[in-house]
Amino acid sequence: MEVSTTTLYSDCKQIIESLRFKIGTHEAMRIFISHWCYLQTNMYKPSDDELEIAEKFKNEFSKLQHLIHHMAVVLGESDPLGILLTEYSSAQNNFDFFPTPACLSDLLGKLIGGSLNEVKQNDTVKISEICVGTGSIILNKIEQLYVENLERDIPLKGYEVYLEEINPLCCKALFLQILFKLEHLENLYGKSSEMRVLQILNVDVLSRKNYGINFLYTSPTLELNSLSAA
Repeated sequence: MEVSTTTLYSDCKQIIESLRFKIGTHEAMRIFISHWCYLQTNMYKPSDDELEIAEKFKNEFSKLQHLIHHMAVVLGESDPLGILLTEYSSAQNNFDFFPTPACLSDLLGKLIGGSLNEVKQNDTVKISEICVGTGSIILNKIEQLYVENLERDIPLKGYEVYLEEINPLCCKALFLQILFKLEHLENLYGKSSEMRVLQILNVDVLSRKNYGINFLYTSPTLELNSLSAA
């Protein structure tokens, strides 16, 4: 019998609560996400102090990874990190987390362009979202486009996705969750989830100041017609 997302969220919260009086819930989530992103990408290595904390609480962090990965990859939950950050990020921080509810994310995703007909006509469709947060809307959109284009050998072949977010922690969480979403889609439908370009910029959308946590993926197999510099 499959475990429900409600049960998995409850298990995650128990683990995070167990760290409340040890390092604080916001600090636990910050180091957990940063360390997990580093393990997945070998980019943006945490400080020695953060690595020491991650080692100290490796059992708790390992259990959290397992629970969140199961929610995202097996059950297809789009934004578990955003949901948890909403509850456990510090209100004293300069940034707060307000992920878009799943039902609204689904609706907004459908309002964004990028239909199969557009891809056939233009070969490449570029999709952009600023102030993307942890990715609730764009993750739903990626899934919609993949399912809509299942008749193609590579459903996301014609897509370039450009995202911007001012919060460095959100950028790391977003990248992790896109990886999980693509893995979920491949496992579920048995077709490659490769897309032409995925770019995440850690940038202030008004001043254009870049805060340094940037990700750029370009397909090693899909021909690039155009590519914006990261």
